[in-house]
Amino acid sequence: MIILHPESLEAAVEMKRQFPQSSYLSGGTALLSLLSGKDKDSCFIDISKILSAEIRKEGDGVRIGGAAKLADIARSEILPEFIRKSAGFQSSLQLREQATIGGNVALARFDSYMIPSLFASDAVLSLISADGTRDLQVDEYVLSGDKDSIIESVYIRSLSDGEAKRFARASHAHAALTAAHSGKRYAYGISGSGFAFGDKDSYSTVDFSTDLTGSGDYKRYLASVSFKEVR
Repeated sequence: MIILHPESLEAAVEMKRQFPQSSYLSGGTALLSLLSGKDKDSCFIDISKILSAEIRKEGDGVRIGGAAKLADIARSEILPEFIRKSAGFQSSLQLREQATIGGNVALARFDSYMIPSLFASDAVLSLISADGTRDLQVDEYVLSGDKDSIIESVYIRSLSDGEAKRFARASHAHAALTAAHSGKRYAYGISGSGFAFGDKDSYSTVDFSTDLTGSGDYKRYLASVSFKEVR
């Protein structure tokens, strides 16, 4: 295994351009899964020391550095409670102190702790790649499949109250469904089936599949009742 240590984000994205099969490392909680199927010469670019972990107010919102730990997000007093709750869905204190928001979003796992809540809060990602910098909404980033950009920061544009839910057989198990809403913005992450972004009924367009977390019918039911009481 080869680990590169760039001195700047610009150097990191240039390394990614030179080694397109490489992966970025920040918190490192997904290292074992990243290694799956790769050979002993797998290349990783460690950005943990050059990426900001600051959480600060900015304008009408809050900017979260890509290296901010889930534990810090869960403790932050300037973020909406449902976003803090989402970070706390990572049940292991050790992993919460290690995992970063940038890594959690970049993995784009269907049981992501943060993606549904970030969409609900109208979050925008600031990205940097060899092609330059750009901003993307969370849903646009997830649907793009972008693996070459670094998530430099996350800007929470709406600090309104919301609600986040996670359904799993146990707190440490993969979730069958994660969901969040704030106002009229809803997002669902469905294991084995993908994400739904939009209004309350956006989940209805998803092809619910059966896997170890539950049957397709079970996951559809969870989505349908997640925010049943919301008008």
